[in-house]
Amino acid sequence: MHYSALVIGDFPEARISKYSDECDSEKVFEIEYTKKDLDGLDEERIAEIKEDYIRDSKGNYWCLYSPNTLYDWNEIGGRWAWFFILKDEVPSDKYPPVSFSWDWDEKEKQEQLKYKVSDQAQIQDIDFDKMLTRYKEVTGDNEATISDVFMFYYCIDDQTFYEVTEDKDFYNDYIKDLDPETLLTVYDFHN
Repeated sequence: MHYSALVIGDFPEARISKYSDECDSEKVFEIEYTKKDLDGLDEERIAEIKEDYIRDSKGNYWCLYSPNTLYDWNEIGGRWAWFFILKDEVPSDKYPPVSFSWDWDEKEKQEQLKYKVSDQAQIQDIDFDKMLTRYKEVTGDNEATISDVFMFYYCIDDQTFYEVTEDKDFYNDYIKDLDPETLLTVYDFHN
């Protein structure tokens, strides 16, 4: 499953690292498959389990994981490449190139690239009006507001992560009053 996440602030990779299943802090050990669970599985799946998990003397397979895990894989942009539309005056080389995930076809990429887009940007460089216009065009929702555009599964800032729910006015509650130089980065999380 893929989830969109908005990371607020500089050094976004460092901010999200504690939520990775590869993070070494606060790891716990838990039985993932008992010997009985393996009965009836095909040999290919059993081989995968034997490779990915730790076997005990009773034939159970254990998993070492972090209970804070939000993702097992991530990339900037990915399925949400193109998210930010930049203002016309922003130099095109100010931010890294858009990172499309493997499943974007060339036509979809070109459609998104007709705008000056980025996977990360400072708030002052984002053209919120164009983002809202594009959202209305794509969804057909002419009553949409900028808060509808900023619907993420997760938001991560200096302190913690928030699971974003529909009852929150995300843009007005989290984005609007931030320093204009604050960096925002969109991630594609997989779990």
